[in-house]
Amino acid sequence: DFPTLMIASVIIDIEGISVLVFNLSYPLHGYLHSFLGAFLAALLLILVMKYFRKYLSPIMAVFKVEQEINLRSISFGAFLGTFSHIFLDALLYGEMNPFFPLLGNPFVIESSFTRFYMLTFCTFCALGALLTYFIKLTMYITKNKKRD
Repeated sequence: DFPTLMIASVIIDIEGISVLVFNLSYPLHGYLHSFLGAFLAALLLILVMKYFRKYLSPIMAVFKVEQEINLRSISFGAFLGTFSHIFLDALLYGEMNPFFPLLGNPFVIESSFTRFYMLTFCTFCALGALLTYFIKLTMYITKNKKRD
């Protein structure tokens, strides 16, 4: 489910944003930046999206990305978004504890090259997603013009 995936991909950073905005004495990548925290965030998001997802359908229709709403796709999007966020962040931030309550980060590769490659990877993923969207949109417009 596209909207769920998008929300799940960024919901984890509510923790870091809260730390920065409210100047909290709390780690920037704390409990929510763990697979356990991501699991709990995904469960909460599934519950919220189960009831509120239908209100996002008109917005999706404007962008021509309508989807059937079902609990399976909402759940998949929630877990994929939160877990991928943890994994990608764990490659960059040594202070994270992705397997909390166990301490340590076995994924971290602290180097400027890793940050560059991660940024490059994310940029290419975003460009690929935009290209796919524009191709599908063009196909949709072309198909509807032929009907007229």
